[in-house]
Formats: sequence, structure tokens, C-alpha cells
Amino acid sequence: MTVVKRHLTFIAFFCILCSSCATMMDGSKTKVYVNEGNPKSISVYLNNQFVGYTPCAVYVPKKLASEGASSIELRKEGYRTENIALTRKVQTGYIIADVLLLVFPLFIDLATGNYYKVQPEFISPKLREKN
Repeated sequence: MTVVKRHLTFIAFFCILCSSCATMMDGSKTKVYVNEGNPKSISVYLNNQFVGYTPCAVYVPKKLASEGASSIELRKEGYRTENIALTRKVQTGYIIADVLLLVFPLFIDLATGNYYKVQPEFISPKLREKN
């Protein structure tokens, strides 16, 4: 009987160590790729803060990407500004894994918002010239 208790203790300890799957495996930010578009070297902004020029990767905090709360703006002189609203999608695989690991990790991922994935993941800009 003591061998069974040791194994159960080990399994419980392992589950606690592996808690909050989304937080440990995927982190708190999603990388959004902004490809080289037309025209080249478009200025990229996340929530009105300059991030870089295309092509680039924008690291978006998952918690900020609620409906309409975050956006990527693409600007180039002589072209119309393009505003891309960021949304979030639930990653059900992490929720299932959290439930299988004694439910406690689910609360961590829910509180941190790390079970979301920011959408879109890839942006291919095509700005139109101003008239």
C-alpha cells in the first residue's frame, strides 16, 4: 500500500508542477507577423505605439486582445491608414489539459488570459493610395 501512496504522491506533485499549461507552454504574448506588403516599409503600430517597419513581428499581450480593445495600425505617407482589429480565440486544447491536471491550472490560465490566441496571426498589408 505504501508504494501506491508514493506513486499517487508523485503523480499529484507532477501535476502541480505542470500546472497552467497555456501559461507554461505558450506564454503571455502571441506573435503576430506583419509581412512585407505593398508598398514596402510600412510603419506598424500596436495600440498607437510604434513597433517597427514591415516585415516585422508584433508581440501582443493576450490579455489585451479582447474584442476591439487592441489593434494594429499600418501607416505610410501618401497611403490610406489601415486599422486591423485584434480578436482572441480560445485554445480548447489547453483547457482540456488543465481540466485533466486537476482543474486548478485552469484557474491560473483563466486569470491570466493565457488560454487565448490572438487573431489574426499573419497580416499581409495592401495599402491604397490617397486620392
